[in-house]
Amino acid sequence: MESYSKRAQIQSQHLIYIFALVIVVLILILGYKTTSGYQRKTDQISQIQFEQKLRNDVESLSSDYGSVKVKEYQLPPGFDEICFVDLEKVDTENIFNYPLIKDSVKSGVKANVFLLRENDNKFEESYIEGLKLQNFPYYSCVKSKKAELTIQGLGDGAVVKAPPNEKYCKNAQDDNLCNLLDSVLGSGYKAECCTKYSLCC
Repeated sequence: MESYSKRAQIQSQHLIYIFALVIVVLILILGYKTTSGYQRKTDQISQIQFEQKLRNDVESLSSDYGSVKVKEYQLPPGFDEICFVDLEKVDTENIFNYPLIKDSVKSGVKANVFLLRENDNKFEESYIEGLKLQNFPYYSCVKSKKAELTIQGLGDGAVVKAPPNEKYCKNAQDDNLCNLLDSVLGSGYKAECCTKYSLCC
């Protein structure tokens, strides 16, 4: 009788441990879902705030001909590159290394700002009225979690100028094409490659 009682006690203890373990696992799963849901919402808010700040800066200078402002933008979490496209002037045949952007422009999607995620093929796109680029190839990308942009009012829009693309500078140096940078990508591009990346000096 005593051994039966002990066995019953051990079995009931096992049941209590299993029940407690199930409860702990459920709490962890619910906690993870809540935390990841909260993180997603926070990331979406950061992205909306980023786009709104950029939109406000471009729109505020659009009608102010000749005004120039240099602004720094922190990219939303999870993004490490931002690209701009002048939809009126860009030719998709000149968009290299960015197949998602090329497809978007080719498909006629009304998007001229692209946020690219680290290490995957996902991106976020948006449209900012009046955003223009001054130089060929009429798209420009900044690979950094922080982007320093020069915005110049044109009276009917605003030119957004990003720092030189390090890939372009390196390719030009590797292929001995540095002297063509200014004629192809705009005056001062070669000097900026040198100042910013010590390339084409």
